Amino acid sequence: MKSAFQAWAFGGVAGLLVAFAPSCGGGTCNATNCSTGCCDSMNRCQPGTTTTVCGKAGEACGSCAPGQACTLQICGGPMGTGGGSAGTGGGFAAAGGAAGGAAVVDAGCMDFGDIDVMEDVAGSFNIGEPDGGYEGFEWWYSSVGLEAPMNRVDFFDTELFFETADGPPTFPHAGNLPANTNVARCLECFVAYLGCDDNGENCEGEYLATSGSYSFSSSTRNETAGVFVGGGTNLVFRKWNLVTDRPNGSACFRVGELKFRAVWPDAPADAGVVDAGVRDAGTRDGG
Repeated sequence: MKSAFQAWAFGGVAGLLVAFAPSCGGGTCNATNCSTGCCDSMNRCQPGTTTTVCGKAGEACGSCAPGQACTLQICGGPMGTGGGSAGTGGGFAAAGGAAGGAAVVDAGCMDFGDIDVMEDVAGSFNIGEPDGGYEGFEWWYSSVGLEAPMNRVDFFDTELFFETADGPPTFPHAGNLPANTNVARCLECFVAYLGCDDNGENCEGEYLATSGSYSFSSSTRNETAGVFVGGGTNLVFRKWNLVTDRPNGSACFRVGELKFRAVWPDAPADAGVVDAGVRDAGTRDGG
């Protein structure tokens, strides 16, 4: 659907944050002490930014297939495509033990496990206005932020649209993303912005989920206050030009499960440590 993703503001997003360690510092290399890189066969934390030693979030380092680039610490797509330069892109926050190595799915897309949000994140319910291009539509919105390397932030935004004349979907609302989904056609929309600055701008890459399933359990049709609960399963995100609404290269990644509980007008005060001005929200389970 005509997406409102680019209207989100960084200051209202409740983030999913985990501290990043610069090196293993002895002991077993894992996601806790090597969250900005990957673990090699000698149990050492490596940057994970080259085609021969590529990886992130304390997972096992891998070697990219011939012709692939290590973009945003992900093997995928031909050399020269993908967002950002090696070592400067966004990444996925991770917690827990070392991952057993990323699996390759969907013709080279990397699997990075689950994003499990344990605290409320920012959300909203919106009614389209004639001057905004959304007349006749209403939609729910949520945004999950993740702290990334190099003081960057990744965002996973979700929107669920419906036509006012038809009324809202019946909850629980579940199904599969259509094979021909794009920004203009999607009603259940998942977009990822990787490697953004602390204002939520100048992102290294924008991605659209083009396959997978969705499930929304509840929502509030009220602009003033409410909740929006749901997520997606086996979501394959492909690098996308959100302006031209077309694929932007072949870089891609997969999220096994994304869960969120969005609230408005404001997410509640953080229950834990506040990092970089964005509230903690949960953990990413190792792939």
